[in-house]
Amino acid sequence: MSNTKKSQQPAPRTFAAPKPQVEDVRTFQVGQIQRRFKPTTDEKDHATVFTFQMIPTDPDFPYEIDALDCSLKIPHGYPDNGRPLLKILNKDIPRGFQINIENGFHALCDNAPGATLLGLMNRLDKQLESILSGEMAQTVKLVVNRGPPKPTAVPVPSASVTTLLHRLPALQGFTSEQRVDAEKKRQSDTRQFEARFGRLPHFAKSPDGFSYTLPINSPKRQSWPASLRSLRSFTLLLPALYPLEASTIMLDEESKEARNVETAFEARSEDHLDATLTQQINYLTQHLHEMAKDRQQEPDLRPVPVSTPQKTVTPAQTGALRSTDPDRPHLHVIERPPEWTMVGGTDDESDSSSSDGYSYDSGDDVENSHDSEDGGAPVSAPVEKGVLISFPQLELYGIELMELTTLNISVKCERCKDIMDVEKLHNVTASDGSGIHDASCKKCTTRFSVGFRADLMHANSVRAGYLDLDGCTVVDMLPSSFIPTCAECSTPHPAPGVISVRGESTMAICRECHKKTSFRIPEVKFLQISAAAIRASKAPVRKKVCSLPHPRPIHFETPTEASEQGAAARDAFAGLPS
Repeated sequence: MSNTKKSQQPAPRTFAAPKPQVEDVRTFQVGQIQRRFKPTTDEKDHATVFTFQMIPTDPDFPYEIDALDCSLKIPHGYPDNGRPLLKILNKDIPRGFQINIENGFHALCDNAPGATLLGLMNRLDKQLESILSGEMAQTVKLVVNRGPPKPTAVPVPSASVTTLLHRLPALQGFTSEQRVDAEKKRQSDTRQFEARFGRLPHFAKSPDGFSYTLPINSPKRQSWPASLRSLRSFTLLLPALYPLEASTIMLDEESKEARNVETAFEARSEDHLDATLTQQINYLTQHLHEMAKDRQQEPDLRPVPVSTPQKTVTPAQTGALRSTDPDRPHLHVIERPPEWTMVGGTDDESDSSSSDGYSYDSGDDVENSHDSEDGGAPVSAPVEKGVLISFPQLELYGIELMELTTLNISVKCERCKDIMDVEKLHNVTASDGSGIHDASCKKCTTRFSVGFRADLMHANSVRAGYLDLDGCTVVDMLPSSFIPTCAECSTPHPAPGVISVRGESTMAICRECHKKTSFRIPEVKFLQISAAAIRASKAPVRKKVCSLPHPRPIHFETPTEASEQGAAARDAFAGLPS
């Protein structure tokens, strides 16, 4: 029975290892290299040398290297005696980076002695980006002094070689922290950029993420050069180390203006490395007509100071310094140079406009400056009358213009001194006064009216507008709505705007370029400019002079009539009841 049980047990199966791998490891691994890379073979110095190209398999490989020209030397005694040696033969890669790649391969051989040659090459392919991002190895070049060189034709390197030679050494100028920060900013800028322009038609992104195709459209297209008006799209190129390296663009137009735009965009990107991609594209859209100008001709257009020493001073020039006030002969008036005169305007208009920009503190100054203008084109600014709303020490950050669109104030009744709130006052644009708010006092039922005329605020003007009051006086400003205009892309904030009040810092985000804008109103002042807002029907009534009528004189014609009238008076008096 025991013999029967033993015969029923299955015998263990043995698998023989492949003969090439067991008997000759070198032949097996060499065959893998030959099937994978199709190299050229050469025998020298008791070793086999394989020359082949290894193409990086990473689809997001950031460097402009199409393939590595490798020379792999395998000793005849490998793997028992000797180790493989790798040499990089690319002429467009600096020798320092070639040494980094070779040392990286040798380090892989030391860390994994049992790995196959094909496995080592695959690991080198995966770690190629990290190896190239390191600091370039120091090299020493020995130059033999053989006297003056003979004039020989120097071969001109190709464009791709020059580009890589300029690109790879730039890696040594940035630290690892700078590259980490640059990668974070790159991801943030690209997310914002794709969220802003990703839904536009004709928007496209390359698979490697280093180029974008964008549509271009601008309301200023008529001001573009004729060669660029048919432009509908362009290509944005992002380098591997953006924003440490500037971004560039390519226009699908073969013209001098297109090359000027590309050069100007690259120069501005280098000067504003902290700007986001969205800001750069918005700037391109708004200022393309300026960027298309030839930069070499700009210095000729500027006013050049007098550089001809042969000119002599004429009597007309000596009279440029003249004294206008005989009481103050030490004060001289210097005439305006001709290049300062604006086209289509006069000196008087420019002087009056420059002096009016800061006359908001007193009502007398405003009236005098307004009366001094005898003529000129009508302006859109509101008439300076009524009560001026001023914001002294107004703080604007990233805002070029701001308008008070919806005003809420507290007013006091002139009769009973009761305080009331007047809300939703908008800009009165009609000349007939149809936008004036009419109401009555809740305490004494006296009618009053309030009108608001808005004005634009900017860095040199803190006037918010004017109030036309009738039957009331202004007390304070309540939280109101403001519409700021972005200083980067000149886009106004959408209605109804942002709400702010005195002493509060308010922040808003531009819907076009996504830049942060903020403003603060430290103080609010109400200045009486004039009494023009008071109606004639409500003018103070002139006091009436109270005068008593003169007594009528009694004339007596004759003594008889006088005695008769006296007797009649006595009889009438006697008949009165006591």
